[in-house]
Amino acid sequence: MNNVLLVTTKRSIHASKLEEELSFLGTPYFRLNTDEVGLKNLPQLYLDRDNIRIWTKDCKLNLSQFEVIWWDEVVPNPKIYENIPYGKWAFLETQKASDWILSSLDAVYVNDPIEIIRSSNKVKQLKKARDVGLYIPQTTIVSEYKSLEEFLEQETVYKPISRPTKENVNGDFVIYTNVVNKDEIDPNSLDCKLSLFQRYISKKYEIRAYVINNECLAAEIHSQASERSKIDWRRYDIANTPYYQHTLPDEISEKLIRLTKSFNLYYSAIDLIKTPRDEYVFLELNPQGMWLWVEKLTGLQITRKLATLLSSHKTF
Repeated sequence: MNNVLLVTTKRSIHASKLEEELSFLGTPYFRLNTDEVGLKNLPQLYLDRDNIRIWTKDCKLNLSQFEVIWWDEVVPNPKIYENIPYGKWAFLETQKASDWILSSLDAVYVNDPIEIIRSSNKVKQLKKARDVGLYIPQTTIVSEYKSLEEFLEQETVYKPISRPTKENVNGDFVIYTNVVNKDEIDPNSLDCKLSLFQRYISKKYEIRAYVINNECLAAEIHSQASERSKIDWRRYDIANTPYYQHTLPDEISEKLIRLTKSFNLYYSAIDLIKTPRDEYVFLELNPQGMWLWVEKLTGLQITRKLATLLSSHKTF
């Protein structure tokens, strides 16, 4: 059995579910909630000549004892820094120091934080997916309307590149994938901004696939059953969009595993479309994709598979 470190936060229900499965398997683990780092009597991180150590109110741990690390997120609790001098700077210093220390261990990371950043490149994802033999949507990234006009002759969707949220005076709002046409685009709105557009792919249903080392589990998301979720299933309408387990063809599973490994990842969540012609079309890969709602709706044993991956020496 590996000794496992969970790098996460107090609010993570996925970490809590992993704890249950690791306990069931008898795997030794320690959960480090990074939003508690910096609080008095709670975890402190130390880097000295020989070791990277963590001290908590209950114990002192040498982090070199951990052979496998599940990497969720490193986010200190911002409330700690609200009423102190230079609070924003102190928050960023604590976050960066914690990130650097915890990502410097001689251990196997699921997934390595550097590889998480690299694999989040959507252009590289599409290129690598094509290279392993997956179908991808025709894609263009432009900053000038003239370059887009011909592309818009067929049904087209817009996708955000950097982050799916945008700030305004009323707070953040989510930008989903949206169908766009010529009449809806202000030619001046593209100036000085690179934007990603893709050919719209007709859907029989959508698929969320989970690659866990050498295995691939998948679920059908029948997003076309609801007007709300037809274009983007993330406009959740759970009551009206059935989820079922899906058996991918071996050829597709193998390609998804190869794609994941090409990014040096042990785990990924991949979005696909199943077309009315029964073709599989790759959309994108998430190196930290969440899974509990899919597991609950389909009965897929994703957490158990992940816990087994973290626990087993043989896996790596």
